[in-house]
Amino acid sequence: MHYSRDPITGYSEAQEDFTVRCKQVTEAEKLAAIKRLAEAADVELPARPPLRYAPMSWDQVRSLEPHGMSFGPHTVTHPILARTTPDQSRQEIEQSWQRLTAEAASPVPVFCYPNGQSHDYGDREIDVLRALGFAGAVVGTTGYAVRHDFTRIPDGRFRVRRFAYSDDLREFAQCATGLERVNQLVRRLA
Repeated sequence: MHYSRDPITGYSEAQEDFTVRCKQVTEAEKLAAIKRLAEAADVELPARPPLRYAPMSWDQVRSLEPHGMSFGPHTVTHPILARTTPDQSRQEIEQSWQRLTAEAASPVPVFCYPNGQSHDYGDREIDVLRALGFAGAVVGTTGYAVRHDFTRIPDGRFRVRRFAYSDDLREFAQCATGLERVNQLVRRLA
């Protein structure tokens, strides 16, 4: 692949390319590629993510729950589950749920697949979620959770679409208020 000659643009393009490629290989291959890149760049990988990329602390989770926020599991190390071994996939799901139930006052039995595209999880993950008694799971595919999807689509409750929070306040309000859904329904009638 050829990247821009502009150093900033070229760096961004290379970073995006590496990220995309890491999502397409097994977890072991991804970790080996990251290690090779760090060695080639002569940098030491941090033991923990820098604060700006770190997940919420358990104290933060507990402080937000009384204010109406709820939390569901999302794995322990955030791998793309379809790229892991069956044992690692199961452990990622089970251990994240065990930890959440130990730390949070009211954990929600709804899983969120890392990356969440249709090729990032599969029947084996759904089987684990079902065995653990989960009510469902959300995916990264943008869209409304539609009632008939739960009955017409096999395992529909484990493939619930959703919207990411937009940085654009107008877009966020349009989705959160349901106005965008009304627009979609009107467009279908037209």
